Amino acid sequence: MTYCSVSDVSLRLGLDSAQRTRASSRIESAVRRATIHIDSVFRDFGRGAPSEAIVETTLNGSVSAGATTLTLTSATGFSSAGNGNVAGDSFAWTGKSSNDLTGVTGLSLDHASGASVQEGEFATSCVRLRQTSPQAVFPR
Repeated sequence: MTYCSVSDVSLRLGLDSAQRTRASSRIESAVRRATIHIDSVFRDFGRGAPSEAIVETTLNGSVSAGATTLTLTSATGFSSAGNGNVAGDSFAWTGKSSNDLTGVTGLSLDHASGASVQEGEFATSCVRLRQTSPQAVFPR
């Protein structure tokens, strides 16, 4: 199991097609190293592997950094509490009401309406790993 694809990493790094082609083998190598690191961290905490992204939707309205509620296009399938990310910005929530995730903590950026929202440890693992060791895991 890998946690990020070459196209996902390329997109998040903002690479164009030519750059993606030139960097493909380096990205694949970084993804393999990240996968090994993520798996070892989860084993250290007595877990087999992070759960995959459970569900994905978009924001229904913009949000600011530090927001405590996210309004989603559809919260169907989202857990009543959990972890996820908005366009790579990791967050946690403690409640769900209709299409709102409530008790949100951890949003560090502003996000426009329509931004991608994902739930699941898989969805946040690669992002957190990149934030904690960007050069070692995702060299440019």
